[in-house]
Amino acid sequence: MFKITQKKLIRNLVLLSTFAASLILSSTGMAAKGQRPEPPQQAFEACASKAEGDVCAFTGERGDAEGSCVIPPRGEETLVCAPQREQRWRDRNQGSETQ
Repeated sequence: MFKITQKKLIRNLVLLSTFAASLILSSTGMAAKGQRPEPPQQAFEACASKAEGDVCAFTGERGDAEGSCVIPPRGEETLVCAPQREQRWRDRNQGSETQ
């Protein structure tokens, strides 16, 4: 009745895997296109006892970061350590070199 060729089976498995991966990524807090990702918890902790504009540092998934305490763009009341722009650029370029 149903005859599935190996080629169709592989294609369907690839499509199913791609769909499953997109569901996993969307449910783990990955930012949607055009949205900023949520700062790591370490960035909030680095400014817990500081004032806006104070120098801060933390170690996150991308390594060590230095910056200053700022009010997040989404309007949260808790300060967050925002890495310096030069460091963001350097981190982004280092990531693209390894890919």
